[in-house]
Amino acid sequence: MKKELKNLNKQYSLKKKQLNKVNDALTQAYRGFNLSCDESATNGCIFEINALSRRRNDIFLELQGIEQERSKHGNYF
Repeated sequence: MKKELKNLNKQYSLKKKQLNKVNDALTQAYRGFNLSCDESATNGCIFEINALSRRRNDIFLELQGIEQERSKHGNYF
């Protein structure tokens, strides 16, 4: 039980790091979009923003699942 909780906490920490990286990349993609003057560059930025947004949503769902598992063990942090 303790080992499983430790593993869940590790997974949670890794997912939070992934989320931070995706958020940073998303910020950069929005900056690129705002600065682009070329239609093909703008389209590339839109594609990247959509892909990163989907990835961020996937990570959120994974974090929610881990939080639910952790709550079963009485650990929310």
